[in-house]
Amino acid sequence: MADLNITIPSPQLTTGQYFKVRYRQLPFGNWSGYSNRSNAPFTITGLSVGDYQIEFKLVNADASECSAVYRVYTITPDYECISFVSDTVAINKITNFQLTYTLPPGHTAPPCGWELEYSDGTTTKTSTYASLPASGVLRMPVPNVAGVVRVFALLCNGKRKECHAGDVTPINYPPPCIPMSNVTVNILEQWNNGVCEYFLEIKFTQSSPATTSAWLKYDQTGNLLVFDKFGGFIPVPAAANKILWKLNPTLAANIEEIKYNISFIDRCQSQTFIKELTITRNCW
Repeated sequence: MADLNITIPSPQLTTGQYFKVRYRQLPFGNWSGYSNRSNAPFTITGLSVGDYQIEFKLVNADASECSAVYRVYTITPDYECISFVSDTVAINKITNFQLTYTLPPGHTAPPCGWELEYSDGTTTKTSTYASLPASGVLRMPVPNVAGVVRVFALLCNGKRKECHAGDVTPINYPPPCIPMSNVTVNILEQWNNGVCEYFLEIKFTQSSPATTSAWLKYDQTGNLLVFDKFGGFIPVPAAANKILWKLNPTLAANIEEIKYNISFIDRCQSQTFIKELTITRNCW
């Protein structure tokens, strides 16, 4: 047997007024006796599954009665909940409440669908679904604060059954990455104990958090059979604003200019790309 919860919100009763209410099961059930009701919620108990017609009459203070109003309510069988597992996950840095479940063979959704209700004590929001995705995964974006999500099977006529409650656990997102700025790349040529050496000089304002390992890739260009090239991570001191990286260019008497294609990427994935950085040879 089931209960039916009803509220008559309007008209708002004044002194001496009340509602006369009776009901019957469709299509051919007998009418119950009248009961007197106010605007306060009330419950009709002991109902079996089926459709019920409810009659409402407003009785005035002078005992005159307004025309009857009829509504039909459906009593559905009790719903057997399925099992849910819940978690808080980050999707593209957005906090989501995630439900996983397995729909049993022949599963039928509750007669009026599902409702997810989120609350953190100050904010409440709901999302409704006619049925659950067959994928077995359902996500609901939620604020990144402690809260709770409840899953209700909707049984119509304002009746619902709680099938699951799960906590929303805030996610500790890393701070936003602010990339390096003022990045400049040059090739330095200098003598060192009678030897002409070449260095890649990279100047910058550090990223936040600091880049301590950057990706550097370069290729010496030109009509060369053997040329200088590199690709890999290089160390960067956290407090640095400049690094030097030794180059080993292919040199020949007829090569007066050294040219490189250079790519430099910081920890924020901000890339500096320079095509054909050139230096004219001065030391031989």
